[in-house]
Amino acid sequence: REGYNFLPNLNIKEETLVEYLYAIEDRYIKDVCYHNDVHAADVTQSLHALLQMGGKKFADEKWELFSILIAAVVHDVGHGGLNNSFHINSRSELALLYNDVSVLENMHAATAFKMIMGENRQRKLDIFDNFPEKERSKARKFIVKAILSTDMTKHFAKKSFIQGILLNSEDGNIAPCCSVPEDLCLRHGVLTFLAHLADISNPSKDIKTALKWTDRLLEEWYRQGDKEEELGLPFSLGCDRNAQTREESQIGFINFIVSPSFKMLGKLIPRVEKEIVPQIEKNLEWWKE
Repeated sequence: REGYNFLPNLNIKEETLVEYLYAIEDRYIKDVCYHNDVHAADVTQSLHALLQMGGKKFADEKWELFSILIAAVVHDVGHGGLNNSFHINSRSELALLYNDVSVLENMHAATAFKMIMGENRQRKLDIFDNFPEKERSKARKFIVKAILSTDMTKHFAKKSFIQGILLNSEDGNIAPCCSVPEDLCLRHGVLTFLAHLADISNPSKDIKTALKWTDRLLEEWYRQGDKEEELGLPFSLGCDRNAQTREESQIGFINFIVSPSFKMLGKLIPRVEKEIVPQIEKNLEWWKE
């Protein structure tokens, strides 16, 4: 297969990239059920697949592809297994630091960049060391945008943004799937949408794999719910182990979030409609049965 050829084209040192990836991996918390280093690897692989299916046509330059993949690698680094709702309701230090706005996502982005920028910069980890200053700034801005886009509270806004790209403003018809927006903001909006969908792509995998991820996520949620009950906090959505069955949680998630999003993406990337949407529908029927 054709590779990305990031190292020669972007003047990135292989040793530096490997050291950075190891450092990020070490900062994922291993005993977290779901939001751990394996989840990060899975999301990165899922995003890579979407790019290879046709998503990479929305990147005009190599640094954009490199940046969106790095965003996938770091998007949950340092996650402690408790979601934004818990942090906000418990008035945690993180929630206070980030003023209740995309608490974890801001923390993940800050963690990733504190290692290679600012007072405590470690040059041996600086994957952008040979980037021109202008591209370095653009890459940082894009990666932060991609990480923040994984906040589920932004899902419907992201979906509306993509719908706006698809709809022809003059006659309301769907634009041709081969068209690529020339505007940088629009293209980056699509790429960050790909990262978001890679993050919620568990129901698009074969049912054996999807089932493993489902059980890990629910276990993490239920542990949080137990903690919320112990502290007298309201249950966060999905965290009350007595409120719904495993099947109900997945049927709702697929029907209202995953399926409509991937069908919309299929209008931009035809292979998604042909290869991924049928698996999602197959999994939905499995859960119903």
